[in-house]
Formats: sequence, C-alpha cells, structure tokens
Amino acid sequence: MTVPDTSSASQPSDSQPSDSNPSDRPQPPNERLPSEQLSPGSVALHSLSSTDVVALFDHEQSTITAALLRVRDDVARLGDAMADCLTGGGRIVYVGAGTSGRIGALDAAEWPPTFGVSPSQILALMAGGDRALRESVEGAEDDRVAARSDLEGVHVSRADLLIGISASGTAPYVSEAIAIARRLGAGRAFITSNPSTESEDAELIAVRLETGAEVLAGSTRLKAATVTHQVLQRASNVCAVRCGWVYAGRMVEMRPTNVKLRARAERIVAELCELDPKVAGELLRTSDDDMKVAIVSHRLDVTAAQARTRLDAVHRRLTEIPGF
Repeated sequence: MTVPDTSSASQPSDSQPSDSNPSDRPQPPNERLPSEQLSPGSVALHSLSSTDVVALFDHEQSTITAALLRVRDDVARLGDAMADCLTGGGRIVYVGAGTSGRIGALDAAEWPPTFGVSPSQILALMAGGDRALRESVEGAEDDRVAARSDLEGVHVSRADLLIGISASGTAPYVSEAIAIARRLGAGRAFITSNPSTESEDAELIAVRLETGAEVLAGSTRLKAATVTHQVLQRASNVCAVRCGWVYAGRMVEMRPTNVKLRARAERIVAELCELDPKVAGELLRTSDDDMKVAIVSHRLDVTAAQARTRLDAVHRRLTEIPGF
C-alpha cells in the first residue's frame, strides 16, 4: 500500500469544483443524515452500566449484517472491477477522509502481505495527507482543490479504479476525486453509509449501506466504519479469487517475509502437496520462496524453473494447469 506524499504536487489552475460527482443531487442537511440520527436505544446511554453499553452494541450488530446482505451483488461487482483493473495493468486508488480514509489506507496496506501485490498497485489518498492518518486535520474533507492536486500527484489514468469512501456520502474531497476520475475515464466506485445519495454517473459502482443511526449519534467510526471495512474485505477477496491468488482456501501468492509467514507458507505447501513440513520448507527454499512454484514443481515432478515457466504460461493461475 502507498499513501503518496502529494504535498509538492502542482496545483491545477482551475479552482472551481468539477461539475459531476457521486453526490450531485442536493444533499440533506447534516441533521438528516442517517448517521446523525439518535438511535432510540441510546437515549439512556449515559446511564447504562458498562455491560449494558456493550449489550447495546451487540444488539446493533444485526444492522451491519442486514446492510451487507442487501448490497451483496454490489460488493461482488466491486470485487470483479478490482480484478479487471489489476489484470489490465491498472491500479486501485482508495480516496477518503477521516475514518473512511483511514479504513481505505488500512485495507490497502494489507494487500501486499496477503496477496503478494506490489504496493505501487494499491494506493490510498487521504484528505489531509499522511498526518491525517494519525490525527484529525480540520477542514481537510472539504478541500476540493487538494483532491485535484492529490490525484495529479499520483497520475490517475484510464487504467485505474478509483474507490471513494465517505460514510456521510457528502465529503467534497471524495466527490471531487470521483468526478475527476470520471472526466479522465478511470473506473469509479463509491462506498457510503448514506443510502439516499444519488448519481447521474451510470458507470459508477455504488455500494450504499443502510446501517441507520449510530449508538453514539454522529460517530461514524462505529457501525459505518465496521461495515465499510467488511465491504473492502469482501471485495478484495473476490478480487483475489478472480485473479488466481487463492487456491483451496489458501493465500498462495503470499511471500514469507517473516518467521510467522514462513511457517504459514511451509504449512500451505505441506498441506497442498501432502508433505512433511520440513520437506515442504526445503522445497519452498529451492523455489525462491514462491509457493506456487513449489507446489507445481512437486505435484508435476518438474524443476522449479520448469514450474515457473508453466505458471507464466497461464498467468500464474494454478487452476489453468492440468491436475489442479
């Protein structure tokens, strides 16, 4: 994952907002946003026991599950778009502000160690820059000019997929970024916990989540953040399956870069090849720590070089090799 430092990027001469965005219809006043509503169960929140506060959160968990079920097809479509983007040589660019931006950055950081993806393929742009990952930067989410500057800094192109994340659905930094992506012809997606948002962009993949009022009114780091994180978890794993990074429920593109991951890689090779873990570890080492090469070389009884050639011929998809 990369959170680019775009502070030195040149400012565009036109400071006016773009004329189209995912929230291009009039937005409701903040007090009418779902996340700003007061949940009936929270009226007495200040007087509840600690156990009852936790119980209230447990009760509200059901709205997260229900919201995810309603957008299942949209999340699958987003995962497919991610896969199409990466296999086509593009990049995924998360754009968000506040908690939404931090969730995007967190998810992006997990792709390289989990799926072996280059950090240059998964970018995260955060309103307010890198500092905003650790502390609040007031007014950053309202800065349309910064959105244009940040997108210029990473050279977004037609090959890329830009995914805007805004719990309220109204963050100008995010809507401006999506509008720019549309103008450039890049892929576009939008994740929000405001189901009333609308867009005239027919190609926008919109995941509109309906989680309702927060336990603490207005605190979108609660249900809205949780459901957003789960959308990205699901979509990224759909992408991984479509790209062939997953086989038999295992992350077979993972690179063993530390002790824990090496033990996991050896276990995966041992299980898929029905080998003793020590033998699997040696096989992995002679395969340059490439699990797919190790698995193919053993199961087809070929050298590591031959296994690599066979994998390259099918774009490293194990399921395209006879016998898998």
